[in-house]
Amino acid sequence: MPVAYIIAVGAYVLLDRIAFAMSGAPVGRQRREWTWWAVTVPYYVCLVGPAVEIAAGIATPSIHGVIVGGLCVTAAAVLRFAGVRALGPSFSAGVETHKDHMLVTTGIYSTIRHPLYLGLALLFIGSPMIAGAHLSWIATAAGLAGIVIRTHAEEKWLAIHLPGYAEYMRHTKRFIPHVC
Repeated sequence: MPVAYIIAVGAYVLLDRIAFAMSGAPVGRQRREWTWWAVTVPYYVCLVGPAVEIAAGIATPSIHGVIVGGLCVTAAAVLRFAGVRALGPSFSAGVETHKDHMLVTTGIYSTIRHPLYLGLALLFIGSPMIAGAHLSWIATAAGLAGIVIRTHAEEKWLAIHLPGYAEYMRHTKRFIPHVC
């Protein structure tokens, strides 16, 4: 079962890095406010924590956890890849805009506003599930709370600084089409 965790998380990280590299987004302009840390710290803990629990022998993986967690991590990778590719040069890890920033409302962004954060949420849930981790669920809870806080901060910023974003928010849901 540890092999399943390594393969799933390794493939996710690799695909995520490839998407970022292919986006064409400028690097080095990230405005890192505290909400960035509220998502980034749990991200790394959710990647490393289950591996530590496996190595310490306290993880109790199950076939159901591997399957459901694997599906979550796979969906996370697909959402993140599709989201970053759709944003292209408008992608940024920071809550910011730049002079060539464009509002993207096509592709996956025609149905939900935050596929990248939805992908992170699925990663936060799937990682400890695959490994059968226990303590790593604390990072999952922190990461999910961080995503909610960050999306609110990002939307507030974009509604002010990105023309058309306030209107876009009125007709698309944040995470799940037709739900929320």
